[in-house]
Amino acid sequence: DYSSSMAPRGGRLLAVVALCFGVAGPVLGKPDSPPEFPRQFSATVETTAHLVDQSKDYPPWRGVIHLEYDYTRLRARAVVTEGLDKGKTFIRRYDNKTEYMIRSGEYPECQRAYLGEAMPLPGFPKGLNFQGMEAVEGTECEHWMHDVGTNRVHIYVEAHGARLPRRLTDEAVMEGESVPLMTYDLRELHVGGSEVEDATYGIPEPFHYRACTRQIGGFPYLHLFHWYLRI
Repeated sequence: DYSSSMAPRGGRLLAVVALCFGVAGPVLGKPDSPPEFPRQFSATVETTAHLVDQSKDYPPWRGVIHLEYDYTRLRARAVVTEGLDKGKTFIRRYDNKTEYMIRSGEYPECQRAYLGEAMPLPGFPKGLNFQGMEAVEGTECEHWMHDVGTNRVHIYVEAHGARLPRRLTDEAVMEGESVPLMTYDLRELHVGGSEVEDATYGIPEPFHYRACTRQIGGFPYLHLFHWYLRI
């Protein structure tokens, strides 16, 4: 009859209207939740300081840090191969309240300090806004933004799989114009514990605990993905 023949057609029409006006569920392509930071991983961090003159050798505009990060066991290790701290290795042992700075090269040294504060929890701030999907060096990524008026942070996480963080750009907003300040790229990111485990976070030879000079006050934080990841 008439009513039965029109029902499927009417249902299809309602579905089309719902999709057009966004009343039938989540926006297509939008993730169900903001990204989260892994708690245990290794990665190479590359930093770019956009306001530093790249035509000059100093100060360096680029940094490269090889990172082993284990919040689960409260420890981290960063080997700096490019940048202001080139040649230095920082080992933070929040589990036993000790930190080390080891310098390699012509004048090797080891310093140690008491590490009394808690290990900063990695994570993104509340209030992230989804901006859409973008490609970062050929990888499809979710683009999220944290906007506080005078400052914007653009966060890119891989759209597929574990949604791993890929890139972050921090920018200032001056008179309505955006000025990039820093970009952080996470490359070769592998989630999970280090294959060499405890040896990764030990003092490298030829140094040992008592051979390391005591440093009063410790060492400043290393910001490795803005302040969202610091050790």
